[in-house]
Amino acid sequence: MDVRKLLIFHGLSEEELEKSLHCTQSVILEFQKNAYIFHQEDTPKRLYFVLEGEVEVGSVNPFGKLARIELLKEGDGFGEIEMFLHHLEYNCYAKAGKRAKVLAVAQDFFCGRCERNCVHHGKVVFNMLEV
Repeated sequence: MDVRKLLIFHGLSEEELEKSLHCTQSVILEFQKNAYIFHQEDTPKRLYFVLEGEVEVGSVNPFGKLARIELLKEGDGFGEIEMFLHHLEYNCYAKAGKRAKVLAVAQDFFCGRCERNCVHHGKVVFNMLEV
């Protein structure tokens, strides 16, 4: 999936998209099958979107039993609940169900104000609220 098609960047011009990717400190990460994107109890620092492949979200109970919660596909976002609620740790894990490519967006973009008061910053935040 092309980054331009993610709902978080809906309605942005090409120039605004490029600026937003820079401002959000976004990086595209690739994971092999079964590689962890984050572990349960890691500190939430990023919001993620699936660009290619599948991402399994699940949890491990105190007895070590795994429970798959959801299988995410292209365009789906994850990690937002803990990030926006300022949890100190994830209550689930996320790992590549098969080879996956994800866009990782820094938490600081959503939790702070843009020093330059960029129009695209407001659009991205508004789009995230709609997502």
